[in-house]
Amino acid sequence: MPLLLLVLLIVASKLIDRVLLPIKTLTKSAKNISIHNFQRKIDMPKASSEIIDLIDSFNTMIERIQEGVANLDRFNSDLSHELKTPLTVIRGKIEVALKKNREAKEYKEALESVLKQTMQLEAIINNLLLLSRYTKENIASTFRLCTFDTILLNCIEKFDSMLEEKNITLHIEPLEHIQSYSNQVLLEAIFNNLIDNAIKYSTKNSNIYISLYQKNGINFTIKDEGIGIAKEELSKITNRFYRVDKSRNKLIEGFGLGLAIVKNSIDLLGGEFKIESKLNSGTKIYIKFL
Repeated sequence: MPLLLLVLLIVASKLIDRVLLPIKTLTKSAKNISIHNFQRKIDMPKASSEIIDLIDSFNTMIERIQEGVANLDRFNSDLSHELKTPLTVIRGKIEVALKKNREAKEYKEALESVLKQTMQLEAIINNLLLLSRYTKENIASTFRLCTFDTILLNCIEKFDSMLEEKNITLHIEPLEHIQSYSNQVLLEAIFNNLIDNAIKYSTKNSNIYISLYQKNGINFTIKDEGIGIAKEELSKITNRFYRVDKSRNKLIEGFGLGLAIVKNSIDLLGGEFKIESKLNSGTKIYIKFL
C-alpha cells in the first residue's frame, strides 16, 4: 500500500505539472507584457483542449494588441505631422510680420494666411472629434427619424459653388423619399465627405452621378469621372490621414480624414461600404444601410 500510494503521488505530480506548466508559462508571459515589450507567441503544448484554446486566445489577443499599438503609433505620427504643418506656417507668418513695421496690406495678407491655417487646424480637430464622439455602445441611443433624401439634398446644396467652378454636371437619379431611424450627424458626414471628394478629384467639365433608393435596405451610390485610385491603394484609403500619392497635389486640399470618417460612420450605423476605382477612370462608391 505505501508503495502504491507513492506511485500514485508521483503520477499525480506529473499530471499536475503537465496541467500547470502551460498555465505558468502563460502567466509569466502575461506579466512581461507592456506596450513596448511584447513576448513572442506561446508555443502550443501537449495539453488538454481547454489549455490549448486558452493559449490560442492569448496569442490572438497579443496579435490584436500589437496591431493596435502599431496603428496608434502611425496615427500619432500622422497627427503630429498634420498639426505641425499649419502651426509652422502660422508661426512663420507671425514672425515675418513682426520683424519690422509693414504696410497695412502686408499685415492683412499675413492675417489672411494665419486665418486659413487656423481654419485647417479647426477642421482637423472637428474631424477627429467626430471620429471619437460615437461608439457602438452609445450610437443606438442617438437614433432619430431621419429623412434621407432631404438630408442628401441639403448636403448637395452646400457644394453648388464648387460644382459651378469646375463646370461639373451633377445627375441625381433615382432619388426616392426615404425615412428611417438613424443618426443625422453621421449621415451628413457621409454625404458631405463623399460629395466633397467626388468634386475635388474630378476633372473640369465632367459628371457626377448620385442615387438614393430602397432595395433590400437603403442604398446610396456616388460615381465620378475623376483621377481614380490605383488598385494597390484601395485597401489603405480609409486609414486616417492616408492620401494617395496623386492626391498630394497642393491644389487639392485635404487631410486624409474624409474616407476614414465615412467608413467609421457606416460601421457605426451598421451599413456596408464598397468602393470601385481605376486610375484615371473615376471612382464609384456603394453604401447600403441595413
